[in-house]
Parts: sequence; C-alpha cells; structure tokens
Amino acid sequence: MERRGAVMRSLALLLVGLMFAAPAAAQSRVVLVASKDSPIETLSSFEVRKIYLGISVFKNGRAVRALRNLTDEKLNDVFLQSVVGLSEDRYERRLLTNVFKFGTARPEEYSNATLLAQALQANPYAVTYLWVTDEGVPDGLKVLRVLWQEF
Repeated sequence: MERRGAVMRSLALLLVGLMFAAPAAAQSRVVLVASKDSPIETLSSFEVRKIYLGISVFKNGRAVRALRNLTDEKLNDVFLQSVVGLSEDRYERRLLTNVFKFGTARPEEYSNATLLAQALQANPYAVTYLWVTDEGVPDGLKVLRVLWQEF
C-alpha cells in the first residue's frame, strides 16, 4: 500500500513538472525574418526551400537573398531538417550539384550574429532564420513566417 502511494506521488510530481515545462517548450519557434524596411511580406514554404537551395526567387523584380544563420548548431539542424528537408551532408551535396549543374549561387553563411544583422539591414531583399520566443524578434526585423514550432 505504501509503495502504491509513493508511485502515485511520483506520478503526480511528474505531471506537475510536465505542465510547467510544456508552456516553455511551446514557445520555441524558428521564424523567417527580414529587415523591418523590407518590401517582402511573405514567402511560401516552397520559395523558402528554393532560395536556400540556391534557386532564384524574385519579389518585386528583385532576387531574394538567403542568408544562412550558423550562430547556433541546433537552429541550423532544425532549419535544414524541418524546412529544407535535408541533413547537413545532403544539403551540402545538393548545393554543390546546383552550383556545378546550374551555376546557382550558394547562400551566404554567417556565424557572427552582428555581421548577419548588418547584412540583413544592408539588403531589404535578404532573409534569414532565427529562434524566437514570446518576447518577439530583435529591433529592426520583421517576421515573414513561422517556419517551425516546438509544441
């Protein structure tokens, strides 16, 4: 009888812990962002995948420029797996194939957040992806779409 009570208390503690942990997990999102001054309003999932594979997508007659955010390894993994649908190795092979077969340009890569922010501000047709919580996006940026959300 005592053992059953201990098991029930443990289960209750676990459930309470999960209730408090669940809202925090639900707040993790990967979003596509551009400069607040960007004329781009949205990009479809298909367009996002295309630009990150080096295939040109045009908005208002100008090419959208993909900037890879390599400041966080988990962010990069989530983006490649959930949005592009490829592992890092397969993504790199696909980019090389596209460069050699079609002459496409590789997306620019940034491992420094400050340089990435500067590149976004310098080109209103540049986009990148980043983690966002309920606090919102950094000043000077706007969200074009939610790419992935953890529930």
